[in-house]
Amino acid sequence: LPTLELPVGSSFGGNNGKSVAAHTATAAVAPPRRLSWRAAAAVLFVVLAAVGAGAFFYAKRPGKTGATAAAAVNLLRLTTEIAHDWHPDYSPDGSRIAFASNRHGANEIYVMNADGSGVRRLTFNTTEDDCPAWSHDGRKIAFQSRRDGQMEVYVMDADGSNQRNLTNSPGEDTRPDWSPDGQRIVYSSNTLDAPTNYDIFTMRADGTDKIKLTDNSSFDSDGAWSPDGQKIAFTSDRDGKSYEIYVMNAADGSDVRNLTNHPGDDAKPAWSPDGKHITFGGNRPNKTDFPAVYVMNADGHDQRLITASRTFDDEPAWSADGQHIAFQTQRDGNFEIYLANAFPADNADAAKGDKKMRSLAVLPFSTVGAQGDEQYLGVGIADELTNKLGELDEITLRTSGAVRRYLGSSKSAIEAGRELKVDYVLGGWVERVGERVQTALELTEVASGRVLWAERFDERFTDISTLQTSISERVVRALSLELTRDERLRLAKHYTENSEAQQLYLAGRYHWGKRTPEGLRQAIANFEQAIAKDSRFALAYAGLADCYALQNWYLEPPPPDAFARAKQAAERAVALDDSLAEAHVSLANAKFHYDRDWQGAAAEFRRAINLNPNYPTAHHWYAFNLSAMERHDDALAEIKRAEELDPRSAVIATAVANVLFHARRFDEAIEQCRKALAMDPGSLPAHIVLRWNYEKKGMHEEAFRIYEKERAFAGDTPTTRAKLAHVLAVSGRAQESRRILQELVARRKQQWVTAYEIAVVYSLLGDHDNAFQWLDRAEKEHAVGYTYLRVDPRLDNLRSDPRYAELLR
Repeated sequence: LPTLELPVGSSFGGNNGKSVAAHTATAAVAPPRRLSWRAAAAVLFVVLAAVGAGAFFYAKRPGKTGATAAAAVNLLRLTTEIAHDWHPDYSPDGSRIAFASNRHGANEIYVMNADGSGVRRLTFNTTEDDCPAWSHDGRKIAFQSRRDGQMEVYVMDADGSNQRNLTNSPGEDTRPDWSPDGQRIVYSSNTLDAPTNYDIFTMRADGTDKIKLTDNSSFDSDGAWSPDGQKIAFTSDRDGKSYEIYVMNAADGSDVRNLTNHPGDDAKPAWSPDGKHITFGGNRPNKTDFPAVYVMNADGHDQRLITASRTFDDEPAWSADGQHIAFQTQRDGNFEIYLANAFPADNADAAKGDKKMRSLAVLPFSTVGAQGDEQYLGVGIADELTNKLGELDEITLRTSGAVRRYLGSSKSAIEAGRELKVDYVLGGWVERVGERVQTALELTEVASGRVLWAERFDERFTDISTLQTSISERVVRALSLELTRDERLRLAKHYTENSEAQQLYLAGRYHWGKRTPEGLRQAIANFEQAIAKDSRFALAYAGLADCYALQNWYLEPPPPDAFARAKQAAERAVALDDSLAEAHVSLANAKFHYDRDWQGAAAEFRRAINLNPNYPTAHHWYAFNLSAMERHDDALAEIKRAEELDPRSAVIATAVANVLFHARRFDEAIEQCRKALAMDPGSLPAHIVLRWNYEKKGMHEEAFRIYEKERAFAGDTPTTRAKLAHVLAVSGRAQESRRILQELVARRKQQWVTAYEIAVVYSLLGDHDNAFQWLDRAEKEHAVGYTYLRVDPRLDNLRSDPRYAELLR
């Protein structure tokens, strides 16, 4: 151990390759490190005791892996030396791989043919050279070296000649990567007075014109330039919880977004040649697990495991054709370079293959002998099964809202399945008999009409959680789903052991699903009673947060503290159980609408989506968050994903139209509203968004016609009067519109209408002074509409006014 060479830039954060003794002696100025679990486990505790955990980049102990170890059927070993070979990087033409190795003593830069043959040494130095990166024309290789005492960025010709120092700074400069045009290099650097504080810089290829892109007290490193030159992906621990993959604008470091949002640590991003995917190393599901190679879409979606072994896989790099990933691994005892398929169809080394995604609807179970609200038991159990099964990767669930209309329906399971466009339907009945719950269920394949599984359950009424787990396991078995260890644990998880709290929670979800003022009030009472029975019941807090938040849409006027209470309940839910996707969505919604913390909300939404990628509400509300930030393409991608997960939801179909409206794609929005109304002709939100688009298109007759339908559904209320003022204003009937406004303002204390609606009418009339006065009131009232101030087309008349820019600021 005293003579062990730790991998240069290779272990899961990149130490500097010193021997253990040298490493300990210079820890105060060395760059942060993540040590190899197996190769350095014994020395970690010595080092940590000597210099403290704060000097390292999440060094970890060996842990029990969460992935399945299997034969590597699609792996190819490229190097076979009894030495450490690591940090591979493909040449742009795919013919060669540069890498670092200590096969001749100190770490040096080598190059080999893509099949592992023809190894040549490029650097001859007495100290460490590491992290080679090819320029995009294949003529240069940038690398890091400690030959001048400090770690600096160097560049050389591809044959090893003309080596020169580019950075020459007093700090440590590491991990270079080229811009696609070859004009600039991104790298990480710290300062001597803050050795663990690394930031991302870029410079010209000759070392001049250094620009600092990130500036905070966290660790920012591993910069990787996107193929189009617009983005830089990087690693950071800025959220204070774990290391994640972020992306930012390459020009100025703006628009920083967290892509991974996982409790484990993720690092070392690398873009695919077409820019559509990013590979990275991650030690999931827990930070103590061995790191493995993952691939995700460039927006952070569809994160999937590529390698899985009970050892160390790291430093992934794409082949030039984008079909393979080279990486370093300790599976042979020392670090070697291997090759894996980037998109494995039958790779037993991956935890998941290319399995067909299947869809399921859990219909509301009828409660035998129950009428009205007494039906909560069957509906609640079905809702919770939907949530449990919805967390599995291989199956998508229709939301509880989408299936609620089948409660008491005479339609068969097959008819419902066809309408919901699902592969399978789970239906049945529930009956309470004394202190027991009897349940009879059937799982039906919609296409064939075949019953795959049917069973009766008889459990104690105090053990509903066990009943839900048993049903979930039977469904998994009937559908031949292959679950990970984490998924099995989630299915078996009990959120409370208090049976009374569980019953109250089920009643709360039943009333919450009504989406009515009285339903929300009753749900709040149920959730509060559940919390009184079990103060650590995280799901009840999440339900409470959703109810308080929805009051801002369903109550007129909404309670002034509704969003504040929603945020408080959501924070408590997350504190109790950070693995609850529902809790993170609730907190994100409060951050978005109440705090107007768009970036903070986005981080919570991404966390929820990583916990449960099949949760439509997370994608739905995240789309609105993105839309409010003017990220219209990203917003459309998210809302379309929600629509894929729940294609029969008129609410989500309307949300697509809403996002299109904010993007000023009015014709498409109109078609989407018609699609939503074909699903639900009585959808008030669909009529509202349709009218907005007609108004912007100057289709005044159509707007009046839709308004009359809105009034027929909602009645003659102050809110519908404000909507009439909208239509009159855009139709040139300003005097009539103003009369309605004066009436609404005069009677607002007795008959409430949101200040934002009044501000919008004044904007449509071109009355800037009154519009800004009412926007100021809307801001103080935390009006929902105010959240979309930046993108609402109905405020276009105000955008040239300096006061509008001040509001945005």
